[in-house]
Amino acid sequence: MLPQAFVFLLPAIICQALRDGSGDDSDAFDDDPVSHTSVLQSSVQLGRQRTIAPLWDSSAKVCDDVVQLRGATKPMPSVGYQSCCSKTDLEPSIVLEGATRFLERGGRLLDTAQLYGNEGAIGEAIQRSGVPRAEIFVSSKIDISKVPSTGVREWVAGAVRTSLQTMQLSYLDVMLIHMGPTAANLSSYTTNLTAQQNLEIYKGLIDAQKRGEVLNLGVCLHTRSEIEHLARSTGVQPAIAMFWYSPFMPEVTHDYKHWLQSQGIAVVVYGTLNWKYDPFPHQQEHMRSAMEVADRNNATFGRIIIRWALDEKVAVITSMANPTFLNEDLYCLQNPLSRQDHLSLASSPKWTCKEIEPIQPLMGCYP
Repeated sequence: MLPQAFVFLLPAIICQALRDGSGDDSDAFDDDPVSHTSVLQSSVQLGRQRTIAPLWDSSAKVCDDVVQLRGATKPMPSVGYQSCCSKTDLEPSIVLEGATRFLERGGRLLDTAQLYGNEGAIGEAIQRSGVPRAEIFVSSKIDISKVPSTGVREWVAGAVRTSLQTMQLSYLDVMLIHMGPTAANLSSYTTNLTAQQNLEIYKGLIDAQKRGEVLNLGVCLHTRSEIEHLARSTGVQPAIAMFWYSPFMPEVTHDYKHWLQSQGIAVVVYGTLNWKYDPFPHQQEHMRSAMEVADRNNATFGRIIIRWALDEKVAVITSMANPTFLNEDLYCLQNPLSRQDHLSLASSPKWTCKEIEPIQPLMGCYP
């Protein structure tokens, strides 16, 4: 059984917990991040302890891969800045500096959320960077913890406009529902979210799309049946789905990813490097597999895992407030991994739904 503290890995829960003071005030950019950060912080992002300095693949350049969106002329960049989930990562001043640096280096996908409390910093970073708004893909999420029992669509309209005002933007490239009923009801993050409330939130986002305030509709941590219910009830399928994903997930999670793509739904993933933290199942086997591939490619294992995600045709968001992580994550390997590389990662033991459930419900594990 994993320590109960690790239930906070769920992004929405993390942010609330950190805002309540369970985070760490230390400098996340220290040369030895693990010894100076909380267990929570290191498990989310800093704990990857990646070997970076000795290896620099000459083929690594600013990643310009994109994911096409159904019915949209503007594609979504495949590597993005996630303004979550340690206390440091959430801090608006850190987000402002990190997101500005990300944009100046050539990054173009920014992910935030109402719950994170740093939408304003993301907006200011866009202004400060001087990069034209049309070149940047901005993603945020509706805070479902505040959903009312009635008048949900009107509430969503106000929530979307508040985000736009906070970020000083006229539109968002995507607004996602932060989590669906299954994930919400399995967590301590919020009171129960009903299927009807979730549907009304989605209808509210469709309204915002019709007003031109949101270009694409998205769902985060929604099961297949929840997505099917939204699409069937409205006739509108989400353009984007976001969830926790890595090479070492249960097969049902990989099946879920393939199903989304078969439906024309673009995939954004986070936590792709979280398996590195010691308490996760099969951590040593996973590291051996990743390092085997890294050695063959003369690259860091972090860069290998991000290249794996790109080969899977998904977008991946990571915390890049730390300049070292920015250098590794934004500058991706330009060539796909070989079949042998993919088989090496695929041969490593997979997590099971039950052993990870205390941390976060994995998509594909629920109908």
